[in-house]
Amino acid sequence: MKDKLGQEISIGDDVVFNPPVYKGLAFGRIVSFTPKGCRVAFSRSGKQVVEALNESSVQFSSDIVKVNIAYKS
Repeated sequence: MKDKLGQEISIGDDVVFNPPVYKGLAFGRIVSFTPKGCRVAFSRSGKQVVEALNESSVQFSSDIVKVNIAYKS
């Protein structure tokens, strides 16, 4: 599956996307794939993403962009 820029994405990749009912971009991490997109775990507080403790959203792959980031604690 590919993101908006045509980059290949896989589970565990860090991405930027616009979560539902949210005005702005958020960092997230791909946790699974669906037939038309993927499930992205994210934190509205901007802290490090830990899949089990955060929200998740199903996004079309064309609505996300893969990034290389280093989280700050």
